[in-house]
Amino acid sequence: MSVLTDLATRLDTEGVGTLDTDIFRGRLPDEPDECIALQTYAGDPSRIRNDEYLAADERLNVQVLVRSLYQGAAETLAATAWDAAQFRSETLTSGRFYPYSRAAQYPAFLGVDDRGRHLMVFNLEVRRLRSTGL
Repeated sequence: MSVLTDLATRLDTEGVGTLDTDIFRGRLPDEPDECIALQTYAGDPSRIRNDEYLAADERLNVQVLVRSLYQGAAETLAATAWDAAQFRSETLTSGRFYPYSRAAQYPAFLGVDDRGRHLMVFNLEVRRLRSTGL
């Protein structure tokens, strides 16, 4: 499973929203007005190697974008997602082990889109063990 699916599923199971209804992976659709979109961007290289000197972990970065018609609702949803997206030492529903997922900063106001909907954003630093193990 991709890191986006793992994290979106976690947000769903934590009650933040519903996967593919108002939590989206890799895209921000025009509807609904209130939703969350997760997207990856370049991360740091692996620092842990296995016995064959292959990368044993993945270091990933994920941007979480929250949108709502009202600024207060956007702030509340972003804070709820921020709480749910951070964890230590968990095996997610995909069976993949994550040493951590931590926010680089608290959600920040990004602006409004062309339809006047408020945008909040924060970034996650995610570490996931590869299936090759240590």
